[in-house]
Amino acid sequence: LTHTDTRRLFTETQRLAMIARDGGCTFPGCDTPPAWTQAHHVIDHANGGPTTIANGALVCGHHHRHHQRQGWHSVIKDGRPAWLPPPWLDPRQHPRRNARVEPE
Repeated sequence: LTHTDTRRLFTETQRLAMIARDGGCTFPGCDTPPAWTQAHHVIDHANGGPTTIANGALVCGHHHRHHQRQGWHSVIKDGRPAWLPPPWLDPRQHPRRNARVEPE
């Protein structure tokens, strides 16, 4: 699929690819398994973010609903999802990954 794709919902094939890459919720410290996650647009679909694996990340319902309010933002770094903590937690906003996929 191209970046001009206008679909909002990820396909089952895209979700399976994200399960293989992410292994569950990508938020740091979360151990929610893949079956209980939602596909999240790293660049919001409403802001032109494509519905592609390269712009997707698996996130549990809690982190999907609350990450912005808590000051976290998702990014893709080296082809994989990472999270930028709020400035009050880390003034340098060093990208963090879930240790399940990248041990610290």
